[in-house]
Amino acid sequence: ITSLRDQFDSYLKQSCIEFQTQANQQLNTSREAIITSANYIKLNDLQRQQIETELNGLTIDCNHPSIDNLREMVNRYVAYYLPGGNINVVESRVKQMAAESVPAVLVTANADDEVNGTVAKDSSYTPTRLSMKRKLTSRAELQEVIDQLTELLSNIDDNSPVEFNLND
Repeated sequence: ITSLRDQFDSYLKQSCIEFQTQANQQLNTSREAIITSANYIKLNDLQRQQIETELNGLTIDCNHPSIDNLREMVNRYVAYYLPGGNINVVESRVKQMAAESVPAVLVTANADDEVNGTVAKDSSYTPTRLSMKRKLTSRAELQEVIDQLTELLSNIDDNSPVEFNLND
């Protein structure tokens, strides 16, 4: 009986360590996918640090080999990857933060605006195109639009109108 118990404990310890290794490899793959995403690149340094801290907290640890510990590790792993679990929450936060950091107004320069450092004065039709969010959700975004339009106020006329492209 002692020999069987020792063999069982050995298998249990091996299983716990193997599960921990495999789960942490999968978590590292998920971390890398989030960190290399296009949305993550749009974040500022503070936001990146917050996301990295949150991602680094997602680990599977084998404190002591036991059936209960193995069950805890499996439950924690499943909770990370369930729909609405920790990994999905972090991905959603990255998307949300990236969307919030997109400027409210994007000015598309005219092709004839600048030639060799001097402003070209031409009577041809040259509109200034503003790409802006369809829905502004903060005072800062609204102020950015107001500032951009104020800058364009002195340049607007029949041949140089402002055209809007609305984005979601």
